[in-house]
Amino acid sequence: MSAVIEARGLAVRYQVRGRDFRALEAITLSIGAGEALGVVGESGAGKSTLARALLGLVAPGSGQVLWLGQDLATLAPEARRRLRRHVSVVFQDPVASLDPRFTVAASVAEPLGVHSPTLGPAARARAVEAMLERVGLAATLGRRYPHELSGGQCQRVAIARAMITRPQLLICDEPLSALDVSVQAQIVNLLDELRREEGTALLVISHNLAVLRQLCSRLLVLYLGRVMEEGPCATLLARPGHPYTRLLLDSVPVFGAWPRRAALTAEEPASPFAPPSGCVFRNRCRHAEDACAAEVPSLEALAAGQRVACRRAAEGVASPAGGAVSPARR
Repeated sequence: MSAVIEARGLAVRYQVRGRDFRALEAITLSIGAGEALGVVGESGAGKSTLARALLGLVAPGSGQVLWLGQDLATLAPEARRRLRRHVSVVFQDPVASLDPRFTVAASVAEPLGVHSPTLGPAARARAVEAMLERVGLAATLGRRYPHELSGGQCQRVAIARAMITRPQLLICDEPLSALDVSVQAQIVNLLDELRREEGTALLVISHNLAVLRQLCSRLLVLYLGRVMEEGPCATLLARPGHPYTRLLLDSVPVFGAWPRRAALTAEEPASPFAPPSGCVFRNRCRHAEDACAAEVPSLEALAAGQRVACRRAAEGVASPAGGAVSPARR
C-alpha cells in the first residue's frame, strides 16, 4: 500500500527565551489510503505539534515529511499549494473553526474557491449541497450561520468543508472533545464511513482511547515528543508493552471499579526543557533501572506489528501484574 503521508526521523525544536525546547524527536510514521492512525498521549506530549509539522505549518529541525511521495521541504510554493487540496484538517472546537460571518454554504464552498477556481457558481452550489447531505445535514442549513447550529451540526459542517475537495488525508486534532458523548458517537461513525467509502486516510489525535479503539487500526503513543509504543490498536489496548501505555489505560475510569495500581511513581512529568537522560519516562516509571538513564531506548519489535521503546518490555512490565519493581528510578 503506497503511503499518503510519511514522516521520517521528524524532529521539531523551538527556542523559548533562549532555551532549547524539543517538541518532537525522531518521529517516523506512515499512513496509507483508507488507513486510520491514532495518536495518543498526555497534554504536552507533542500531538498537535506533530499535526502542524505534517501539515507543513511548522518547519522541522531535521527529518522529512512526504505527501504522496513528495518531500514538502523541496517543493516550490505553487507545487505545495496544488498538493494541499489532498490534505484537510478538522479542528477541536467546531464553532471557533467556522467564520461567524459566513453562512454554512459559504464556509463549505471556500476550499473550492481556492483549489477549483474554474468551477462555476451553479456547480459549486450543487457540490456543497451534496456534501452537506453526505455528512447528514439538510441542504437548507446552508443558509444558516454557525451560531444558529448545535455543536454537533457545526462539527459536521467542518467535516463537510474538509471533505469538499475529496482529500486523500484528513487530520483530526481532538475532533470530539467539545461534543456531548451521544454526538461523539455520531461523528465517529461519520468519520469511519468517510474513511471506508472515500478511501481517505485518517490521522486522529485524541485523549479518548475509546474513540481511538473504535476508529483506528493503528496507534502511536507519544510522551515528551518521543514515540513510546506503536502498533495495532487492538494489540496495544489489550496487551500494552510500555509502562506509559499501561498508565494511560489505567487512567481511564471504570464505573464501579476500585482505582487500579498506577504504573508510575509520585514524580511529576519532567520539564520538556530538561527531559531525563536515556528514557524520558524513567523518572515516573516504577520499573526503571540505572541502565534506563544510559541511553535512549529504540523501538524494538515485541509482537507482530508492535514496537516498544522500553528495554524491559520483554519482561512484561506493562502487564496488569506489573512485573518486578526496581529500586533505582533516577
